[in-house]
Amino acid sequence: MNDESGTTALDAAQARMKIFGTASPRQGFRLQRTILDCPLSLRELYWRARRDGSPCAGAVHLDPSGALHIEAGATVAFDTYFGALFEYHWRLYTHATSLTLTMNLQGRARALLWRLTPHGGEPSLLHETMVEDVAEIALPQDVAHFRQAGMVWFELTALDQPVVLRWADWFTLDATPRPIGLGIAICTFNREAELAQVLADIADDPALHAGTGGVERVFVVNQGRPGLLAHPGIALGANRLGGKLRVVEQSNFGGAGGFCRGLLEALDDPAITHIAFLDDDVRLETESLLRMNSFFALARGECCLGGHMLDGICPTTLYEAGAKIRENWVVHALGHQLDLRSRGVLAGLLDAQAMHYNGWWCFAFPKHLASEHGMPLPCFIRGDDMEWGLRLHNHGVYTVPLPGVSIWHEPFYMKMNSWQAYYEARNTLICAALHLNFSPRHAATQLLTQVVTYLLTHRYYVAALVLRGAEDFLQGPVILESDPQALHASLSELRTRHPEGNVSRGRVLSDAASAAIPRSRWKHFTVLVRVLLRNWCKQSRPDAKPQRVSMKDLLWYKVSGVDAIAVEHYWNQELPLFRRDRQQFRALLRTGLRVTVALYKAAPTLRAAWQQDMARVTSVAHWRAYLGISRNH
Repeated sequence: MNDESGTTALDAAQARMKIFGTASPRQGFRLQRTILDCPLSLRELYWRARRDGSPCAGAVHLDPSGALHIEAGATVAFDTYFGALFEYHWRLYTHATSLTLTMNLQGRARALLWRLTPHGGEPSLLHETMVEDVAEIALPQDVAHFRQAGMVWFELTALDQPVVLRWADWFTLDATPRPIGLGIAICTFNREAELAQVLADIADDPALHAGTGGVERVFVVNQGRPGLLAHPGIALGANRLGGKLRVVEQSNFGGAGGFCRGLLEALDDPAITHIAFLDDDVRLETESLLRMNSFFALARGECCLGGHMLDGICPTTLYEAGAKIRENWVVHALGHQLDLRSRGVLAGLLDAQAMHYNGWWCFAFPKHLASEHGMPLPCFIRGDDMEWGLRLHNHGVYTVPLPGVSIWHEPFYMKMNSWQAYYEARNTLICAALHLNFSPRHAATQLLTQVVTYLLTHRYYVAALVLRGAEDFLQGPVILESDPQALHASLSELRTRHPEGNVSRGRVLSDAASAAIPRSRWKHFTVLVRVLLRNWCKQSRPDAKPQRVSMKDLLWYKVSGVDAIAVEHYWNQELPLFRRDRQQFRALLRTGLRVTVALYKAAPTLRAAWQQDMARVTSVAHWRAYLGISRNH
């Protein structure tokens, strides 16, 4: 990332080369760096400046070398998302026990070491000392139980003279790291500019390429426009990364096909022990990759590492930190929409909830898991990460959400009524048949509820996608053998048959009256019957004036009397428009009832078929055949 204070990416890279070329204290193993050079808009995720107890950004600034200049009387604190050491996670999941902070500075400063525990209320002061030149502060060995561990950070106060902090790292002195060869797999589809930036970020950080602890290989699987290396930005990245970058060109097999091709490349590379999946359009803090490497080098047993997804639109917000899947198939995102500038929010991240899976925007694991527990399913997109995460979880391989290992990504609320609904519906059924409650009654109820919900909010295209997904699921595992490109292309026909409109944001619209929430089961049932009859019997009104409905109010019982819904979701320049259409409603409801009955009848047989065929379709041999590659490709 570029520093808005004037330090360029190249300046920062050169500064880091100087900083991190120094030897470790007493040959300790580095857990994480303290990042000083950061964009101004994200500074509160890295460090905070104050004077006399009040925020004072101008009192601390980066100098041209990339070091932090602290004016006399000013304090810089690292009680931040990227600046703190989340001791709780390191002690619980790794062999790191003796923790030490080492810093290099010019001048003399007062250093305070603080700890905040998950349930401890106010932070406790662990250590106070005067520091200068190269200083080493050992974390007190006072943690007898993992619940006593927390978030640890330091702060520096320049006294009567300015102080320059050149670098600060956290080390462990008593753990023996295992050798780690980290490979990165990136699946890309026509996002050359975004991918070029990711590669540039990786190339810009010298610590990722200096000896052990960095990145061994970057596998880029191109499923879009051919000739990826001809793009100037990609060619520059390839030149800077040298032999570390391997570009694979193949047809479009979706995210699952792209990431699994990268995984197959890693399986064939003896230098790789662990693989990290990264989306091609993320914004990357490269420190995440170094912390990932250090974590695996010290990890207790086998585990995966889930990178947090930060909101690319509101970049100081945590959008998701993994997810659970309830028995009713509802996905519950963890750490959703949290303001990471708040110390209280950071304390909440200490008591991390167990998760079933983490999205593949940033997800790392030992590569041998693919051989021991099978590859992900060839689901094209959506649900492949969910199913594989559940499978690993059920085999006792858990995913750890380590704060400070993260990316910025486009949030999901920017995507609405996409063709992805087909894959979500089909792959959720597959995942449920393999791992969740799949009784005939429950499966049928879940499908019909989803379809009726879309129909009563006039989203006929999405309802058609869901029904198509269910129909394909009913074919059994053979559907995963079909040509994914042909299947994907066929989905565009549904949009033609069920077109949707848009309304200009500049158009003045009346706000739809919101109906009351049915509070009892009987009330819910009677309202549902009434709304169904209205949609079935009442003539369409193609000339109905659109009425504005907020995204949170797009619920069937709240818009039951609205014939033209313009959805206000705040991020697109045009509002999606959904019109009630009696003909489409009737046709899709009939199809929905037919497919629901078929699912109810076939549920036990389908569950057995999917479970019986799972080992085959997730094998390395099947994936090689599916992608049309040989072992010696």
